[in-house]
Amino acid sequence: MSRFQAVERPQPGGRDPFRRSRNAHLHRSRRRRWVRRSVRGLLFMGVALGLTATVAVAGWRWMRTTPVFAIDHIQVEGLERSDAADLQARLAAWRGSNLLSTDLSAVRRLALTAPWVREASVRRVLPDTLAVRISERLPVAMTVIDGTLIMVDRHGRPIAGWDRALSGVNMPLLTGLDGMTPGRRAGQVRAGLAILARLDSYDADLIGSLSEIDLSRGDRVTVRLNSEPAPLYLSREDITVNLDHYLALRADIRTRVPAVEAVDLRWRGRVVVIPQSDQIAGNERKDG
Repeated sequence: MSRFQAVERPQPGGRDPFRRSRNAHLHRSRRRRWVRRSVRGLLFMGVALGLTATVAVAGWRWMRTTPVFAIDHIQVEGLERSDAADLQARLAAWRGSNLLSTDLSAVRRLALTAPWVREASVRRVLPDTLAVRISERLPVAMTVIDGTLIMVDRHGRPIAGWDRALSGVNMPLLTGLDGMTPGRRAGQVRAGLAILARLDSYDADLIGSLSEIDLSRGDRVTVRLNSEPAPLYLSREDITVNLDHYLALRADIRTRVPAVEAVDLRWRGRVVVIPQSDQIAGNERKDG
């Protein structure tokens, strides 16, 4: 007999004696149990999430309706020139409303309607305070419109009527605007502010003594200085032309012409001194 005995291989379709038989019933039972556990877990998770969401929604609704968060204080910060009572009155409609449901953008837009307010930011301070921080517009000049003094900002936008509390603030006066259409008047105000900026960059000391800019004429700008007895006629195209020549000669001009009607500086290289009419008449009498 051979030492190695051939092992008979199973025929196709036959049973493999080296392989454990599969228990299909057992596998199906395990699979069903796993599916049931998974479904129960998913159902439990869904119920828990639903309860959590319901509680959260109910809590949020309660917070947005409860009087605990009713606005009782409106705190305004950044006031210097603004009328605090006026600003509080504009925002008073929000008192008593729920702080959490308040539209902060709407509050900001309402604060921006106040004359002095340039920018505003709004925040909630729990439990009952609405905090509004503002930055104010800076008046740089005054205008005379229909006999009323109006302060304007650096963009030429009207702020408010003249406030006596600002009497210590040095602001030049822009005149010659009466009778103009609103559009032309706004353009002239912007032109006056551009002149102020140009003169300020030219000589800061000069701008400190500037009292009035007359914008009524299209061919010139009439400037009055506190330090000068007579007005200066300046060119609209080049506001500072001949100005340095005049400042160098003004002491000599005062000696030679004691009564000056105006000084015309509109032509380059020329300083034209216009004497007062009575002085001209007196000189004519002397010459006669």
